[in-house]
Amino acid sequence: MDEGLIAQAETWLVAAAGGDRESFHHFYVTLQPHIYRFCRRMLGDDDRAHDACQEVFVDLHRNARRYRPDGKFRSFLFTVAANRCRKWLRKRRETPVDIVVEPHDHQTPEDELLARELGARLDRALAALPDKQRAAFLLVYEQHLSYEEAAEALNARVAAVKTWIYRARQRLQRAIEEEQT
Repeated sequence: MDEGLIAQAETWLVAAAGGDRESFHHFYVTLQPHIYRFCRRMLGDDDRAHDACQEVFVDLHRNARRYRPDGKFRSFLFTVAANRCRKWLRKRRETPVDIVVEPHDHQTPEDELLARELGARLDRALAALPDKQRAAFLLVYEQHLSYEEAAEALNARVAAVKTWIYRARQRLQRAIEEEQT
């Protein structure tokens, strides 16, 4: 998400806090794909991700009046999403599985097959990561949050986020290499 989109979404949430229903509709329509993708990769299941994503927006709508635009909006947004996903993971006591990797346009059938195979390896490796490592990795590498924003979203120190990401990258690399042999 680019900074312009983030700024617009923050404006919509502030307007929604004042009762502007159309602003919340724009907020939802614009951010839902981003939040869903994060939930999907955290939870590993379409149905749970849809439910968790809906709950994130319910939480945001209910608590819009409490939002104070003095922090980083992207961190605030993904804090709510990460917390909701952690609740789902605790509730289900399951390890996420089957993470989707979307193919790129203009690929040959062979390229698509290779991308799916690599995606499946990555899915299994991500699913095996501890929750904190997976969340930190996804926030930084998929949602493009800075280490500081990810730390804020995960209610952790920046040093802890850097450690989780370092360990996640090591585990992912080992897991993918082991599958190739």
